[in-house]
Amino acid sequence: MGTFTVVVFSLTKSYKVFVLSGFVFGLLIMVCMFLWVPESPRFYVAINQHRKALAVYKYLAKLHPDPKVKAKIRHLEEQVEKGLVLQDDETDTVPFKE
Repeated sequence: MGTFTVVVFSLTKSYKVFVLSGFVFGLLIMVCMFLWVPESPRFYVAINQHRKALAVYKYLAKLHPDPKVKAKIRHLEEQVEKGLVLQDDETDTVPFKE
C-alpha cells in the first residue's frame, strides 16, 4: 500500500491525492476482505449454524496441502450429517458432540 501511494504522489505531486489514494486503496482492501474472506467457523458454531462452519472448514481444507486435514473435514461433515453438533470449546480435543 505504501508503494502504491508513493507512486501516486510521484505522478501527481499532490498531497491531497496522496492521502486520498491511501484511503481508497485501504477501503478497497477492506471491501474485498468482506466479500471473499469467510467468517470464522467459531462464530458460526456459536450461533448454531454448523453447516456454514463446515463450509468454511472445507474451504480452508481445500487450501491446505495435507490430505489428513481433508480427511478430518470429511469426517466432520459425516458427523454433522448424522446430526451431531460442532462445539465451541478450546479445551476439548473432540470437535463435535451429541
